[in-house]
Amino acid sequence: MIRAAEQAEVDTVRVSSEVETVLSMAKAKADATRLKSAAEKDDLLAKAAGNSAIIAAENSQSKAVIEMKLASQKLSVLPEVVEKMMKPAEKIEGIRINNISGFSKSGGAESEHSSDGSSVNKVVDGVLDLALQLPAVKKIGEEVGLNISDGLKGLSDSLETSEPSKTEQDKNNNT
Repeated sequence: MIRAAEQAEVDTVRVSSEVETVLSMAKAKADATRLKSAAEKDDLLAKAAGNSAIIAAENSQSKAVIEMKLASQKLSVLPEVVEKMMKPAEKIEGIRINNISGFSKSGGAESEHSSDGSSVNKVVDGVLDLALQLPAVKKIGEEVGLNISDGLKGLSDSLETSEPSKTEQDKNNNT
């Protein structure tokens, strides 16, 4: 019995010691969590104060500085905008200018037609007018026997193929 009582007493001391150890570990963990959360709170408050100071500084900037920053932002985005604007131009195989008008600044029929446009606008309008007339001119050329669609090369080829027949007719008429 004495041994059992001693064993029970040892077990009681061991259990109470283990309980004290678990309690002290839980307290230490709780203290560490409190310290960590307090540090995070202080960090977030410091960041918020810094952001607030930055916003207040930005709001107090002069109009010239704001315009400069806006222009700088526009310039940084400009290459991307130009790239997107040029996408449709990649499909253009070629541009031929057959007639350039609209460069003169003196009075005339052209200046009466579009007097308030720039020279570039007048050139573009001339090119567009020619583009609209091109199908009709091609059709007339086909009926006459000239290949207008290939430009000067097509015209010269068409004339070369028709000239030998004329020279043959002239030879036949002479003989």
